[in-house]
Amino acid sequence: MVASAFGTIAAPLLRRGFSASDGKVAEPIDYQMPAWGVALIVSTLLVFAAADFMVQYTYSRIIPTLLMVESPQAILFEPIKSDDPDAKVDPQEVELCLVKQAPITSSFRSTVQHLRAKGGKLAIFRGLSMSIVSAIVFQWYIGFFSSFIPMMFAHFMAMVLSAPFYLAWTTIVISNPSPLPWYKRMPNLATVKKIMIPTAHFALAKELTIMLPLYLARSYGFHEMNPEDCMNMGKNEFTMTFAKALSVLVLAGALAFSIYIPANVILTRVQASLLPETDEAIVPFDRTFGGKVVAEEVGGTGALGMLDAWRTFDRSSRVRLLKAYAKVFAMEVALGFAFTALIISEIFMIVGTDLSKFNLDSQFAAILNLELYVEDVHGWRLNIGDESGLCI
Repeated sequence: MVASAFGTIAAPLLRRGFSASDGKVAEPIDYQMPAWGVALIVSTLLVFAAADFMVQYTYSRIIPTLLMVESPQAILFEPIKSDDPDAKVDPQEVELCLVKQAPITSSFRSTVQHLRAKGGKLAIFRGLSMSIVSAIVFQWYIGFFSSFIPMMFAHFMAMVLSAPFYLAWTTIVISNPSPLPWYKRMPNLATVKKIMIPTAHFALAKELTIMLPLYLARSYGFHEMNPEDCMNMGKNEFTMTFAKALSVLVLAGALAFSIYIPANVILTRVQASLLPETDEAIVPFDRTFGGKVVAEEVGGTGALGMLDAWRTFDRSSRVRLLKAYAKVFAMEVALGFAFTALIISEIFMIVGTDLSKFNLDSQFAAILNLELYVEDVHGWRLNIGDESGLCI
């Protein structure tokens, strides 16, 4: 998470700056932070966690999922006939008869308003119970497989075997509200078989997107570095380190755009093609995907093919999806900066300007560690088993 990165970098830098005075390290003095100060910082952490939860779940998962399946409707207007028998039909007027409506998912605001109109104020958290269940199932599979195979393969196996829960989550998110509990929305075995290969394809793409940049970073020795090392680097060494870090980010971005996002779109659209006939979509949705889905009754599979899933996702939808992810990233960065600035200002307000009067390594570091702990727990809830959104 963005805030975790800020916290990790800020902690040693703040300790370094706060404990230095005229080039000398001050002796730490035992200091007890007042109860109101602890309550203030903990409250800030909770508010941040709630805000970040909404960004990650609603804006990074639900809205992109709806965007991937929406098919904007085209309305045909018939020209009004004139009473004049000699009136001629204007060719341009005929061309204007077919009007394509703006997608509901064209903006975050319109999507949220639509969801709340359909399902109430809590509709922006639709599918949350299934998301939590899938996270627990995924974590159980990870614990089982990681005991005898490498973690990368354990993640892959866990994601593939969790496919029924991911399919159920997508079904809940893209359909109108239903009184049925989550466990009655689970797909049958015949339906699950149709989604296994697209899920495996997505799982492989996700692991490659994560592991290849990670291996590159480890080859540079980044796993052995800490923020203090950067402060002691010379100009040339810092430039080289920055270039290496940039190459890792470029690789991660290239993999995300070239394999992760397409695999995510393919999986989501194949899942959507399996929406039960009894469920009505919450956004305009072409169940046949332009005639690419052939019912089993007439010799088809009843599911959208993987290649067709990507080909039928037109250019305008791809652009809107990338814009949505860019907005989510900007929201995360803004939230991270705001949180970091607020925490630092609260520390100054609680302690005052004389920051050398207490042991930063014990109390201040504990506060930052608490922030990282909240991030870790929060990230586990949202990102484990997440197949429907790009995790920032």
